[in-house]
Amino acid sequence: MNASRTTERDGRGRTDAAETDRTGTVGRVEHYSCGLVGLVVTAAALLYFYPALVAATRPLYLLSSVALVFVVITAWVLVWLSLELVWEWRTGRLFDS
Repeated sequence: MNASRTTERDGRGRTDAAETDRTGTVGRVEHYSCGLVGLVVTAAALLYFYPALVAATRPLYLLSSVALVFVVITAWVLVWLSLELVWEWRTGRLFDS
């Protein structure tokens, strides 16, 4: 491990950066930051597209609120996964097997 790199240990005694380097997977910081950025992007898009979403789900009557929640959560997850894929692609770990 690189001596100039400092990491914190999690509750199971592993280091996050060492696990990321060793297994080639997304670390906690990368995962949570992509989720937070995805939530912010989804909230900004929701502010812009809210009238159109309400108009599109209005014919569902009582289920329109369920449809709105489903669309928002689905959009958040898709943005989150897209950001993680872009992060992995930019770091060169996406197709590294």
